[in-house]
Amino acid sequence: MTKRKASAFAAALLVAAAVFGLSFFGARMGVSGDRAAQAKNTGDEIGTRSIVIPGFESVQLKAGQQEQSVSFYNPAGNSCYFQLSLILNGEELFSSDMIAPGEELHDICIAQPLAAGVYYDARIRYRSFDLDSLEELNGAEVVTILEVET
Repeated sequence: MTKRKASAFAAALLVAAAVFGLSFFGARMGVSGDRAAQAKNTGDEIGTRSIVIPGFESVQLKAGQQEQSVSFYNPAGNSCYFQLSLILNGEELFSSDMIAPGEELHDICIAQPLAAGVYYDARIRYRSFDLDSLEELNGAEVVTILEVET
C-alpha cells in the first residue's frame, strides 16, 4: 500500500469512527415525545447519586408575546431542585425559581417577544441544588430549537 493510500485509509477510518461516535452520542442524547426518553442521567459532583436532566428537541413559543406556555419540569425521581434558564443567542430569555422534584412549569414570561421563525441557537440551562442545604450541584446545558409561530 502506498503512503498516500495508507493516509487516505487512515483518514477514512477516523471519519467513520467520528461518525459512529457522534451517532452513538446523538442516540444517547436524543429526544422523543416520551419523557423517559427525554431524560439524561448525569452523576452529580459528589458522584453518589444521579440527576435526570430532561432534553427538548424543540420548544414551541408564540410570536409577538412575552407570556408563553411551556412544559419545563423536574423529574419526580430527582433528589434536587432545578433552576432553568432559556437562552437564545447567549442572552437569557427566562430564568425560573427553584423547581422541586415532580413539579412542572407551564406559564412563563420571556424577556422580549420573538418574531415568528425557527431559532437554532437556543439552550436550556439547568442548575441543580441540594434539597436540604441548597448547595449547588452539577448543571447542564441542553441544545434546543425554538419554533416561534404566529
